[in-house]
Amino acid sequence: MRVINYALVPVLAAALVSCGGDGLGGPSGTLEAKGALAFAGSLNNTLPAMPDNSGRPSLGSIGGLPNGSVSTSSLGAKALGCETVTGNATDADSDGIAVLRTVTYNCTDFVQTTDTYSIYGTVTSIDKKDNGGASSKGLAGGYSVNIDLQSKHRNSTGTSLDYTTKGTFDATSSGNSSTFVSQYKTHFTGTQEAYGQVFEINYKYQTDFNVVYTAVTASTGTVKIDGLIGIDGQFPEAGKLEVAKAVMTVRSNNLTYNSACTTFFDQGDVEYVTGSGNVLALRYNCNATVKFYLDGQLLN
Repeated sequence: MRVINYALVPVLAAALVSCGGDGLGGPSGTLEAKGALAFAGSLNNTLPAMPDNSGRPSLGSIGGLPNGSVSTSSLGAKALGCETVTGNATDADSDGIAVLRTVTYNCTDFVQTTDTYSIYGTVTSIDKKDNGGASSKGLAGGYSVNIDLQSKHRNSTGTSLDYTTKGTFDATSSGNSSTFVSQYKTHFTGTQEAYGQVFEINYKYQTDFNVVYTAVTASTGTVKIDGLIGIDGQFPEAGKLEVAKAVMTVRSNNLTYNSACTTFFDQGDVEYVTGSGNVLALRYNCNATVKFYLDGQLLN
């Protein structure tokens, strides 16, 4: 049986502002239904750099970047054409993580469909063990990814956001366990179109929690989550700018995973509990739509 431990401090691409600086303190605040709905949607299995079903970091959810612009594999591939790539492209275990890859972005007004991006900074990835075979792949072998970016995202529908994004994601393996540590912060400012209106956005997001994945088979297992998450933000909802502010306990309830599931989580709940006792639950059912509940009442 393989145990995979995740210690997470990620940031989601949602309209949030961190509470009380870097320290989350204890649970506090309340969560209203309208703010909770937008917040739950952002939480739905979209944690930046969370390992995917193959054990690699999922970097597609990093905010403020075009689709497919961040990769840990190959030196020659340039997703945007305005970046430079250096390092060592060797990938003996074929896990999609090169031995060393540094991407330097110097992209001004890159256009993807109707969106325009400007991106500056670096993304560096390292494969800690690349000797071939399953024992060195992804989490089993270990890796690290460091992100330090400034970016701007504009689209034709009224979204205009500036991002400051920094993060370090590190996986190490020892014996029958693997530990994933994610430390990630992003700051969004600007305007966002929603419900036919333009809203002023200025938000951050902060979490500090642990996830332990215990394998039952090669593709299934149980999940235990505990820790804290802080929000203090404005959520466009039903034509208004709703406010949610709280530091919440994060916990799992009978949560399992299956790599064959669309949601990865097979069944069970991930729950967020405020100091006032509000419980926001995300209920998973493999390939079905994730259900969101606040204090037992269905939100979606």
